[in-house]
Amino acid sequence: MTIHVGMEPYSGIISYYNGVENIINSGIKHVEKDHIRKASIMYEMLKLKADGKQLGCACVFLSENYDNEIRKRFIEEGFKVGFKIVEIINIATAIYLTTMSQINYNPLNGNILSDLCTTEKSITLSKADKIDFEFKIDENEIYSVFFKSADKNIKSPTPTMPTPTTYKKTSTAVKGVNENNKGETLLPSYVAYDEKNVKCGNVVVHRLRYFSKSTIFDSKRIIGRSLDDIEIDEKWPFILFYENNEVYMQIDAFNGKRKLKAEQIAADLLKHIKLKSEDFQGFPLNKVVITVPAAFTEAQKNATMEAAKLAGFKNIKLLPEPVAAAAAYFINRPMTKNPNVFLLDLGGGTLDICVFKVENDKIKVISNTGDSKLGSANFDTILINYFKSVLDSKYGISASKDKKYKLMLASQRIKEDLTSITNISLDVEEIDISKEGQIVISREEFERMAKPLLNKIRNTIQSALYISKYDANQIDKV
Repeated sequence: MTIHVGMEPYSGIISYYNGVENIINSGIKHVEKDHIRKASIMYEMLKLKADGKQLGCACVFLSENYDNEIRKRFIEEGFKVGFKIVEIINIATAIYLTTMSQINYNPLNGNILSDLCTTEKSITLSKADKIDFEFKIDENEIYSVFFKSADKNIKSPTPTMPTPTTYKKTSTAVKGVNENNKGETLLPSYVAYDEKNVKCGNVVVHRLRYFSKSTIFDSKRIIGRSLDDIEIDEKWPFILFYENNEVYMQIDAFNGKRKLKAEQIAADLLKHIKLKSEDFQGFPLNKVVITVPAAFTEAQKNATMEAAKLAGFKNIKLLPEPVAAAAAYFINRPMTKNPNVFLLDLGGGTLDICVFKVENDKIKVISNTGDSKLGSANFDTILINYFKSVLDSKYGISASKDKKYKLMLASQRIKEDLTSITNISLDVEEIDISKEGQIVISREEFERMAKPLLNKIRNTIQSALYISKYDANQIDKV
């Protein structure tokens, strides 16, 4: 049984459907635009009412007085507790849905529907023109739609994709195309197997605390490596083991225990991106350029090629990530006369550094190096360990099970916020709803704790300059 929910935060009224309609008063009234914490409490209450049942769609009625911050929070909190779809609606939509659910009238395209609340307004259903398209469903029951063009001379572009990492972005020459249903072009490289259809991206992140045993991330740090060469991260919810000279990850899938290789995880991510790109372009794509870390070994490159083939690509090219970043640097940016450029790319799982020179409007790579075991995830771990220690010693909270992933996501957010503010705090109630308090951390403290990582980055920078035979004062742009 799947539970669908309607919420009106201002009145505190919640209605949910699990075979019969139920209406409850949450007791939380007048959720104003600055009462962000109350949003998560309402969802926690809904989760308790669900009593382990699957959550479907949450429809939240917010008036125009609510700003984007609380709208965003209602969506985020809805995904966190397990809703598959969270939508914000206005008064006109609420009245329309309520009315149409109680009458036997099917509106036609072009019909005018009166807004009963404000008679000056009306809603016009758009007129439809005939469109030819092809609808396909693959073996995972994932659908794709290809619109047929009258122009038979359109050629399929080659999208550029990074190896599945913490975040990935797909693009053509200029415009990003890997848009999810919120219009975002960045897709977290999280994959979940708790349902028959494989899920990727933000929806997996939001549900991580409930389905961690079915989720895999950081596959880029595993692909193409031997077990001895893999640095185990205690955040990983999956089991890593060695069998028949292959490294496998074991998870709890929807149909029982399942073992997967990193190539299979990367293939599912690339397949997801391929489908999104094809939806955007309107026709199948068989060619791809995949960017890989500068420090990738031949074994890791070969494993990435295998993943791309499993995803359905035929013509595959690999490009070092810093070289791709060097080319992207000058998109819509004028070139100065023959500059020497130092480019540093600290991604989710890897560090890439490129020194290049621009000569006659062409990029000449001088050195290309990096560290495939150092990325922003290492900085996450520093904050996680710090907060975990304080939560245990001061509040008696053990950051295990679902709390472990609440803390991981909160630490990632705090890390990002510390780039723009000097002090921030972790809300203890966010980790354990029964406790109250704030754990404050400053940017200065974080930098001190991260000093060993910063030293590793500094050493990689010095190595890149040494290989390029350039001094720091010979670099024109960073």
